[in-house]
Amino acid sequence: MSQLRLGIIGCGDMQNAHQVVFKDLLDRVVVTATADVDIDRARYAADFLGAEHFFTDYRELFPYVDACLIATPHHLHHEMGMSALRAGKDVLMEKPMAISEEECLDLIETKYLGEVFHISIYTEQLTQPPPNHWIRSAEKLGGGQFFSHGCHYIDLLLWFLGNPIKGVHLGTRKGTPWMEKEG
Repeated sequence: MSQLRLGIIGCGDMQNAHQVVFKDLLDRVVVTATADVDIDRARYAADFLGAEHFFTDYRELFPYVDACLIATPHHLHHEMGMSALRAGKDVLMEKPMAISEEECLDLIETKYLGEVFHISIYTEQLTQPPPNHWIRSAEKLGGGQFFSHGCHYIDLLLWFLGNPIKGVHLGTRKGTPWMEKEG
């Protein structure tokens, strides 16, 4: 299998979050170019990820990539996504896709979204029931937050994904110390 040449547009905080993923995909993905309005950030990311090219104008990386990861401020997603799609590049967009329904539909109509390969959900229970309430009891609730509320997310994920290949659950009580099980 040949490696996909990936360009990273936006080399700030969210790009840093994706670096772990890139290390797991080295057999399939190689970062060949980076772009950021701050040339030092673009250069640093290129050096760190082994990319040969770095730019301040994101459009300059198009000749060197097959696909783009867009990890920029939200209001730039539509313009950058449309430019990449029109250049024939696949696009992985950090959420949200765009800042209006019209912009999202424009992106969708330009190119089909493709196969979903990863979804993350974070939930926190900010309300706290009164002492001795049944929902505080793992025995009466049947589990913790994941069991109580997570079933709704699992239902939606199964509806969206059909038969997922793999699933992982990680829970804590950090946001719900009053529960007897995971948060």
